[in-house]
Amino acid sequence: MDSLSHADAKTTIQIYTHVTKKIKANVTDIMENY
Repeated sequence: MDSLSHADAKTTIQIYTHVTKKIKANVTDIMENY
């Protein structure tokens, strides 16, 4: 994963999974308060 500056694919997957969960939570909050 040289282009992303991560040592291995596991690190990249963990980061993007965390970000994806955060985005889903934010969208849920927005929709609940709409």
